Amino acid sequence: MRIVKLSEEIFSDLESVMRFFRDYLPQRDPPGKFRITEGRITQDGLEPGEEMLFSYNGTIYFIAQSATGRLENEDEHQNEYPFYFLVDMDTLRPVEISLHDVEQRYHQETGETKSLVHTRGWPKIENETFITSFWNSLR
Repeated sequence: MRIVKLSEEIFSDLESVMRFFRDYLPQRDPPGKFRITEGRITQDGLEPGEEMLFSYNGTIYFIAQSATGRLENEDEHQNEYPFYFLVDMDTLRPVEISLHDVEQRYHQETGETKSLVHTRGWPKIENETFITSFWNSLR
């Protein structure tokens, strides 16, 4: 399960996040194309079907599964965004969950201390028991 932290440099406010997921992402070619910068996800760092949590300013607003792993981007934005993955648009759902609450639950259920809130990157949660429990609680 991967937490994708949406940048305030790209998304100026919550409404721009909502528009992106509601209006732009489904209309991309191909639909669900989520461009990423260098260093966000390693070549083998994302699996098709992996759970994705999209957060903005400390709150998760959308969940989905990836339809692909990381792919090479060859569109007009390839210099800034050399890679992308496809969001499985059939699994995209709006939610509103504090990232801090997810971190607390993660620590309580796993005994691990990995920071999900204060890391600058896109943290990956690999504890399968937690992933299953958390994902099922969102259904």
